[in-house]
Amino acid sequence: MMVGQDNRDLEGRLEEVLRTSIEKYGKALPLKKISLKNALEAKAPYYVSVSGERIYLDKQAVEKAAGLVTSEEAENILLPLVIKFSKDGVYYFEGNDCEASLLKRALGELNLLENRCKGSTRIVFTQRRLLKIMRRLGGLILFAPG
Repeated sequence: MMVGQDNRDLEGRLEEVLRTSIEKYGKALPLKKISLKNALEAKAPYYVSVSGERIYLDKQAVEKAAGLVTSEEAENILLPLVIKFSKDGVYYFEGNDCEASLLKRALGELNLLENRCKGSTRIVFTQRRLLKIMRRLGGLILFAPG
């Protein structure tokens, strides 16, 4: 496969994920999030959406995420993680450092020994990094306009 074709496939998959997320956007945005720690302990973890609906999280994704963080960090990570996109096509995450650490570890950019639970942070994603996050933590991610 040629590099140009690979990029078009990548863009097509990302566009499909975004389209699906945007369709659910209005109803699925969180009103009351759940901590990763509580989601891990729950039999059927969920958060409450702005429409008042219970939205259930993928338990396997919760377990995978928990394996990337310390128990202290898990208390400070609220699910779902919302990745925003701007009108000019920039994808970004704004959240606390524990949440950012989870995303960076899922990308392989931070190891478990580095603890960064200090404040808030912003991560900007390329399409390739965004797809990598979706493959690793897709059941815990929502997209919303920024």
